[in-house]
Amino acid sequence: MLGRGTRLFTTRLELIATLDKQAEEESVAREQPGGLTELRTETAKLLRDEVAAMNLENFIVRPQRRLVEKYATPEAWTALRPEAVSELGKRIAGLPSQLETDDEEAKRFDLLMLNLQLAQLRSEPGSARLRDQVKAIAGLLGEKASIPIVAVVGDADDVVPYAENTKPFAEKYRAAGGTIEVIVKPGVNHHPHSLKDPKPFVDFLLKHVK
Repeated sequence: MLGRGTRLFTTRLELIATLDKQAEEESVAREQPGGLTELRTETAKLLRDEVAAMNLENFIVRPQRRLVEKYATPEAWTALRPEAVSELGKRIAGLPSQLETDDEEAKRFDLLMLNLQLAQLRSEPGSARLRDQVKAIAGLLGEKASIPIVAVVGDADDVVPYAENTKPFAEKYRAAGGTIEVIVKPGVNHHPHSLKDPKPFVDFLLKHVK
C-alpha cells in the first residue's frame, strides 16, 4: 500500500494533468489569470520543491538521478505531457525528500481536499461525499474549539466554493464556542490565498496568543 506522502504526490500530479486537460479542451492559455491557473502553478511548485529537495547521493534516489535533476527545474513543469506524468508517478513519487513535511493528520486532510478538488473539477457525484467528510472534520474540530482560527477566502472561488465549505465550517465552529475570523476577498477566485497587507494576520495572532 502506498504511503500518504506518495499518494499526495501522485494525486497532485493527477490534479495538474486534469487542469492541463481542461485548459486544452477549453482552449484556455495556461498563463491566463484566474483561480485554476494559480492552482496549477502552486501545485506544480509544491511538487518541484519536493523533487529539488531529494538528495542525489541517497542510494534510493541515485538510480533516478537524471529524472530528479530534470524535474528539479521550473521549466520541466511548464507543460507536463502524459509521458512526463507517467514517469513522475512511477519513478519519482515515493523517493525520499529532505523537504520538511506535515504530520500524518495534515497529510490526510490535504489528500481529502485534493480529492475534493479533483471531483469538483470533473463534476463527479462523489464530490458530495467528500464535502460531507470535510464537514465531519469541521465537526471534530468544533470539539476542540479553544483553538482560534483565521481563514482567508475568495467569494468567487469555484474550486472550493466558500458557501459550501468555509462558511458552514465557520458557523459550526462558532456554534461550538470557537473563535474564527473569516476574511472574504470580493470577486477573488481560489488563488491567490494571502493578503497584500499581512496586518490582519498579525493583529489576530497578537490578540489570541497566550
